[in-house]
Amino acid sequence: MNRKLALALFGAVTLVALPVCYAQGGDAAKDTRDIRKDRQDIRQDKRERREDRREMRQDIKKGDAQGARKERQEIRKDTRDIRKDKRDLREDRKDRREDRREERREQK
Repeated sequence: MNRKLALALFGAVTLVALPVCYAQGGDAAKDTRDIRKDRQDIRQDKRERREDRREMRQDIKKGDAQGARKERQEIRKDTRDIRKDKRDLREDRKDRREDRREERREQK
């Protein structure tokens, strides 16, 4: 009888505690995933910007002003995307630092 009661209580506590533990761990994991994705986006945008610059130089060399203008617009767009991703990256790092500080405070 005592064993069944203990298992039932353990099960109830587990059902209550597991989502709470997962939610706390989920914040740090989410921030880490966001940081990884932002870094990946920045690398991709930088690759695209390098390619657009190369194409712009080729267009200028060929005398294609309209093509060069189009490439300049794409370079500006990529640069805006990089700035946005860097801003997101800073915010995600800040959130992760705050989450870690809170975790340390809770452990004490």
